[in-house]
Amino acid sequence: MAGMKATMCILLLASATLSAQQPSPKPSPTLPSSPAASGRYQLIPALLDDAASTPLKTVFLLDTQTGKVWKYQEAFTLHEQDGTTRIMPATFVSVDIGAPSL
Repeated sequence: MAGMKATMCILLLASATLSAQQPSPKPSPTLPSSPAASGRYQLIPALLDDAASTPLKTVFLLDTQTGKVWKYQEAFTLHEQDGTTRIMPATFVSVDIGAPSL
């Protein structure tokens, strides 16, 4: 439940950032441009409050043009029912949040 709250907070923050951005025809010559903040995709580090004693560190990937969000998934070993194992590579998994229900 707490992890979901942290995810929702990050999505709200990302949404606010996305709506606050205004397209600029050219960069200002007096202000240095930050490559990390000026691209379409942004990496957002976060601490998720979980039931564990320490917060869980994770990274979200935000597409600033569409508002889509992905969560980083570390590599892990998947044990199949037939006894075989597969190593799943690290990847970003889409965070799909539906319409709120009351």
